[in-house]
Amino acid sequence: ESIFMATFKDIAKLAGVSYGTVSNVLNGKSNVSAAKIHKVEEAAKQLGYVTNTQAKDLRKGRSNRIYVITPDFSEERYHELMEGVAESARVAGKELFCISSDNDPMEEKAILDKLVPMKPLAVILASCTPGGPPCRPDSIPLYLAFRTAQERKEPFSYFGFDFSAAGKALAEEAWNQNCRSFALFRGDTRFSDEKAFGDGIASALTARSASWESFSFSTGREIRGAFPLCATRHFDAIFASSVQAARALREALYYQDKGEGNHTRIFFLSGKSTSFPEGARDQDMRPFRLNYRLC
Repeated sequence: ESIFMATFKDIAKLAGVSYGTVSNVLNGKSNVSAAKIHKVEEAAKQLGYVTNTQAKDLRKGRSNRIYVITPDFSEERYHELMEGVAESARVAGKELFCISSDNDPMEEKAILDKLVPMKPLAVILASCTPGGPPCRPDSIPLYLAFRTAQERKEPFSYFGFDFSAAGKALAEEAWNQNCRSFALFRGDTRFSDEKAFGDGIASALTARSASWESFSFSTGREIRGAFPLCATRHFDAIFASSVQAARALREALYYQDKGEGNHTRIFFLSGKSTSFPEGARDQDMRPFRLNYRLC
């Protein structure tokens, strides 16, 4: 049996544990202490969640369960996505399970393979696999979030944003604020969102005969890419494809500044809840807010 969960937020807050811990407990993973398991189960019980058996669901032909698979639980957009799906699942009376692939394509494939015989109602996947998920769209009711399967011919369902339009809008905003030297800081361009974001910026800057320098980062290692970028030379504006990348740039610029007062504006994609503490080095943070909840 498993605990019915409407939102991770309610259970995690009451139990005093993280979202990841709640997900691990609800998915029966063994890397959680007995004390934390007890806290999560007690919190769920206090909040009035009920139990359901997988066998009962499977007799109906398709289970009552929705799965959300993300590369990790820490990145803001995945956190907001899970909250949005959780809210919709609660209203619809569906069970929700969130699983992290730990940014490992092999783990992502193993999770999807395991879900196929479980007949989920839907699987929402923010893939960590460049080019698309390692399965066929007819094997499981799969919905891709944020990233399309750009290297695959199969017609996967997709919901997300026009990242090219977002990049273009940021570049136009930077130009209108009299920025004239630019850098682009983004992740692996084999992912459709990263590529489209850069393409949008390139389109807007090319139309103005402006040039820019491009830098890349690996997921989870944004700070390693930020310091070399900021040490290169001064830029009026840097475009970042994520909140994590923007924060890494913010720190690198702070430590690279020699007291000359050179302000570099950071234009970046963010969620609705992104916030930075008030301070001198936060005046140049320019978020482009997207509703990553989606649902």
